[in-house]
Amino acid sequence: MGHVRTAAIVLVSAIFGVSLPAQQSPPITSMGAVTAALDAGTADRAAEALDYVLRNLNMANAEVLLTVSMAAAEVNRLEDAGFFFYAGQLRSRVDQQRFPPVGKGGNSPAVAIGALLQMIGAGINPAIMREPKLFAAVLDRLEAWDADTARGYDPGWEYAKALSPAEAKNVSDAVKAEYLRGGRGVQSLVNIPEYVAALRDAQDATQGDLSDETKVKAALERQRTAQERMCEIEKKMKVEGLCAKPR
Repeated sequence: MGHVRTAAIVLVSAIFGVSLPAQQSPPITSMGAVTAALDAGTADRAAEALDYVLRNLNMANAEVLLTVSMAAAEVNRLEDAGFFFYAGQLRSRVDQQRFPPVGKGGNSPAVAIGALLQMIGAGINPAIMREPKLFAAVLDRLEAWDADTARGYDPGWEYAKALSPAEAKNVSDAVKAEYLRGGRGVQSLVNIPEYVAALRDAQDATQGDLSDETKVKAALERQRTAQERMCEIEKKMKVEGLCAKPR
């Protein structure tokens, strides 16, 4: 009977031009709902998902943070994208010590997260580093972030025995301090105009006309030269930047 009534309402609406109320999207009330909201593919739902995670960072594991970093980049929230990406990388390093995973080798969560980091970082790292002010703002947010997690937090994998709260706090503080030292080192690189110019040159080299083999070779040579300049500066400054192997 309910189906008949619904069909009748739709038919009457079509005949008389009555507008039916738009179906409301369910509110985001958990980290599990974040992915579903992003899958909706609308800017509004993406914004809701990003804002929900920002309000509930103490429940967001590395996979969630990395996923929303990509979504933030897609909707041109670059500072948020950088923060989510670096927070996800930091959380991954902490959680693998706090929650020793049962899976080893190819079954280790580090493998999947490492692949995510490499894929997402290839876009976000250069984009945020070519904007020194945004990069500094991201590091400031990361430094101010309380990386502790709430009761009921799930790292996203099966683990044998979690560290005690006191041990977890020590690990979190130590890993965060080390991570920020590296980040501030990279900040010193992006404050060097020559480095940022080379970074932009490397990124922009393959964005022009690549309609024939000669132009492709010229673009790749320009990119190689720019990357070499970046590596020379990193070596001189003794800072691990984009030339460093991913960890």
